[in-house]
Amino acid sequence: MVAQPLAIVASGIEIIRLNATIQDLENTPNDAYRYELLKGVLFRMPSPKEHHGAICVLISTELAIYCKSHGMRGQVVDNAGYDFSSPTLGATVLGPDVAVSASPAKSYGPYSKIPPLLAVEVASPSDSHLYLTDKAQLYLTAGVPLVWIVWPDTQTVDVWTTPTTFVTLTPQDTLNGGTVLPGLAILVADIFP
Repeated sequence: MVAQPLAIVASGIEIIRLNATIQDLENTPNDAYRYELLKGVLFRMPSPKEHHGAICVLISTELAIYCKSHGMRGQVVDNAGYDFSSPTLGATVLGPDVAVSASPAKSYGPYSKIPPLLAVEVASPSDSHLYLTDKAQLYLTAGVPLVWIVWPDTQTVDVWTTPTTFVTLTPQDTLNGGTVLPGLAILVADIFP
């Protein structure tokens, strides 16, 4: 049985096809949109804006410095597709805005079936709170041990470690990697331009 699509789809996100497959995702055009396959539903989203991209770069930079100093070079990626498909989740391929992969990327092969150590989603104006909450829960259910949902409007970060537990950090707080990325420490204020 295929899981139901996400409860709420935010404005600006268009459903392209129900009961979609990974092949449908791979056949999407190379255009100005981003595509994701969530629970068998193929979505098309507007490309992120400059402010969103700046936040992603700041996060990626901090993570790359950490990874390089911990012998994990080449493991910070952006928008890389991960295949989380399962009987519970249906056909699901997501590309977090930023991720720390479990191992260095070695090829342009198919979507990785190994969940990243960390998935980061930066909220866009088109993303609803419920949509990103569902996405965080999906990542964790699929085996991602740490998820950060970044809220530019409030300059806060929701740190998820289980599908039912998150903590909201403010600019004065410090993001850490917990047991997943030990020793990682990033001041929340430093990820916002």
